[in-house]
Amino acid sequence: MNLNELLDRALQNIEAFLLHEPRSTRSLQGVELTPPLARALENALLQRRWVGDEALDSKSSRPSLSVASGLLPFVSVRRMRHEIVKQFSPLLQELSVVSGQTVILSVLDDSRGFCLHRFHSPNAIKLISRIGEEIPLHAGASGKILLSFGGERLIQKNLQGPLKIFTPYTPTRETLMDDIARIQLQGFCYSREEVDPGACALAFPVLSRQGHVVFGISLAGPRFAFEEDYEVFFELLERATDKIRQQLQ
Repeated sequence: MNLNELLDRALQNIEAFLLHEPRSTRSLQGVELTPPLARALENALLQRRWVGDEALDSKSSRPSLSVASGLLPFVSVRRMRHEIVKQFSPLLQELSVVSGQTVILSVLDDSRGFCLHRFHSPNAIKLISRIGEEIPLHAGASGKILLSFGGERLIQKNLQGPLKIFTPYTPTRETLMDDIARIQLQGFCYSREEVDPGACALAFPVLSRQGHVVFGISLAGPRFAFEEDYEVFFELLERATDKIRQQLQ
């Protein structure tokens, strides 16, 4: 095999292992992790954002250890998220059915927000969200709940760059600071048409014992539904979030 073929094989096996696919029983036995292959793997992992720059030591005389040490935290986080989805899917699926709205699990990954999982509304009119899709942190309840409880460094980083405008209701740099302060004070986020016209969302954070956001739970759907049943949605989402928090303690 040439270097590109070895790299493709290595990445396929790593991805299969992380995603718990049946083919993960295959291994890299017989593939020598030479310095050129190790460097190619490091570059590929960085490009895929599977590891951060600080996790890789390009000066190491043993690049295979560099790759392994960089993957460990990623594997742990991916396994944790897999278990979160597996453990709480019945509860969140029920929340979607009872509320009639889409339920979204959002997470931070390398200072960006992503949809970890979603449970679509059974209704004909619903908000569509895709698993693995990046979500803005400065707009919409799913993203702003992560930003507000993601730490001061994350907040400052997002305030430095330009904020993409999605609708006339998308927060500006000035209004975003007020939004963050309010979200931190009240412990939840409610957004109206900040990303998608005609859509609203309500989100609560699940925090670690250190006060860091682990993931966010959101209800999202058409604005008219939230205007009619906001209090009902709030109670349903708050109750489901409290159950998850209790189980994680």
